[in-house]
Amino acid sequence: MSRNNTLVRNSASLRRGVVPTALLTICSTLALAGCGDGQQSREAGSSPTLAAPFASESAVNFPKVIGWPENKTPVAPQGFTVTRFADNLISPRWAYVLPNGDVLIAESSTVPDRDMPKEFEQGLRKAGSIQKNANRITLLRDNDGDGRPELRRVFLKNLNQPFGMLLVDDDFYVANTNALMRFDYRTGRTRIEGEGEKVIELPAGGYNNHWTRNVIASRDGQKVYVSVGSATNVDEEGIDIKDGRRAAILEISPDGSGLEVLADGLRNPNGMAWAPGTTSLWTVVNERDELGDELVPDYLTHAHRDAFYGWPYAYFGQHEDPRHEGERPDLVRKATEPDYALGAHTASLGLQFYTGKSFPKEYWGDALIGQHGSWNRAEMVGYKVISVPFEDGLPAGAARDFLTGFIADRAKGEVYGRPVGLAVMNDGSALVTDDAAGVVWRVAAAAGIPASERTVAGLQSPESAVEMSNGEIYVSEIGEFGKTGDGGIALVTPNGQREDYVAGLDDPKGLAQWEDWLYVADTPGVWRIDRFKRPVRLAGPKDFPEKFRLLNDLTVAQDGTLYVSDMGNRAQGEGAVYAIDQTGAVEQVFSTSGKSTLKNPNGLLLESGKTLLATDFYSGELHRIELASGETTLIAKGLGSADGLAKTHAGKIYVSNFKDGEIFHVTMGGDVEPLHTAERFDNAADIALSHDGNVIIVPDMEAGELAFLPAD
Repeated sequence: MSRNNTLVRNSASLRRGVVPTALLTICSTLALAGCGDGQQSREAGSSPTLAAPFASESAVNFPKVIGWPENKTPVAPQGFTVTRFADNLISPRWAYVLPNGDVLIAESSTVPDRDMPKEFEQGLRKAGSIQKNANRITLLRDNDGDGRPELRRVFLKNLNQPFGMLLVDDDFYVANTNALMRFDYRTGRTRIEGEGEKVIELPAGGYNNHWTRNVIASRDGQKVYVSVGSATNVDEEGIDIKDGRRAAILEISPDGSGLEVLADGLRNPNGMAWAPGTTSLWTVVNERDELGDELVPDYLTHAHRDAFYGWPYAYFGQHEDPRHEGERPDLVRKATEPDYALGAHTASLGLQFYTGKSFPKEYWGDALIGQHGSWNRAEMVGYKVISVPFEDGLPAGAARDFLTGFIADRAKGEVYGRPVGLAVMNDGSALVTDDAAGVVWRVAAAAGIPASERTVAGLQSPESAVEMSNGEIYVSEIGEFGKTGDGGIALVTPNGQREDYVAGLDDPKGLAQWEDWLYVADTPGVWRIDRFKRPVRLAGPKDFPEKFRLLNDLTVAQDGTLYVSDMGNRAQGEGAVYAIDQTGAVEQVFSTSGKSTLKNPNGLLLESGKTLLATDFYSGELHRIELASGETTLIAKGLGSADGLAKTHAGKIYVSNFKDGEIFHVTMGGDVEPLHTAERFDNAADIALSHDGNVIIVPDMEAGELAFLPAD
């Protein structure tokens, strides 16, 4: 993306006018980051072949946006559906999903500069880049989950070209073009009043669409990252060099203190996202103009700390820009090569790793990239969403088309719309903002996708699971029940691959995670496992006040106190619940008595610091345990062989019936509603909630599989 400062000085560029579009398809010219069949183009991928500078003329070729016909939508691969989530928006540029499922849309547009040539401004208006500037954020709420929001409200107004949005605890951040702002937020609010607080001032505006500022937090919420684009195409004017915040990703504390540059030389970084299973921050970057049709490719890259990515002196590694020849050979030598080229002039803006579980497994962990489309290439490129496969935290193969059909008539240069931002909803569907057409599209998996395409297979009697913030899932594998040493813990990667993690356990069951530790209940006690995969027994038989019979589930409090259930035996009950602190000291908090019908506690879930939910495996009951007194309250009956527990952010309680493979929803009044999963699962063991609270993770012990259901 670029403003035409260089074109102002280079009148020859304007005299060339609009170059007629070619009739060849993009795949045939190898101009895209990936063709429909997944074959790699020479301009794209981890090792692109770059053309020589000025090998071709630099074109001016703005598209004409004609809008979407009433019954037409973009096109997704087979097995997906595409619907309008919202329309009649004013330049919906970016999307953000709040934890409760509310969708926020930043509506903002390019503002023409005073020195912008009239022909260029007209081209931007035709392309939908310059519209009425709403300067607001709109909230969309889909209460019934039908893919169409029933509630639409102006969430925040009187902003200054808002783009990126972020929620950290109760602080809501908005990245205006000139400042990062912070507002008070409470879950469920539909409007924010007030001016907010300026966290940090930012350099406003920029070359063409370089006014956008994105924002993202570190996984632990202790740092905030802000992207800032350049003020020029390639800084021949010497403007950007005067402000070290330009063409960079900035790092600050949530209060705005401690400003540092994470990485620079990034001409216009827009989308930012954490690669699943890693602590690596990735970004997509719009590269420079006027070196020819096939230079310079936009790119996707891991933003390494203290790395310099070349702009404006070098491009895609250490290729010196001829317009800065000989000026800074030291910085040319220092330039870091990006990880993955996306094709020249594709205007790659949106970035979202697919972290849901409703798409087929082949998309899990992929990078979805919104390509807004070219204005300065003879052949139209971009105008689609692509998917880049990832393995082990790195791109692994050719990009493939994910959402196409935005180009209406290539010969006439007409497009229906232009994709920009991306977000994954709580139900696993994906949203795509189309700023030029004023539409937000929803892409969802079709109803007929086989369950096997959304299941992790090859597990050895999986019993329990826990998901980390980075998308990795740890699964306890019993192996052969009663056999010593053949149990363990497996790691399921964000793209659904099983890996060995810990071996040599007996019959590991309940799992819990606290800080950097993983905990598992096993036949000889409770193990604590460090980041080096070393199990150390935290509490063994001699540490318990009474002899335990069958340790089962685990849950953990914020202070690290573990609660473990002892299921006792079927004939006499004799079950118990114990609390274990981080020193290994054990205290009994519940034991069976004549007053309570809870005899064989199995699944545990800490509701607060005062109560535990507990299932009874043999009676099929759900109880609430008061930790201070050990007294219980019966909540529900009729849960079969009640095993695992999960409670969503909205307060819904789910219980798994191990033997029948059924999962029940327990209402506030204690009514039991089956989800009708018995035909799908052989055994539904210790269910768990995903880290973001949007998915129920179901270990199917007999089938050796891990399955996923949408929560709420």
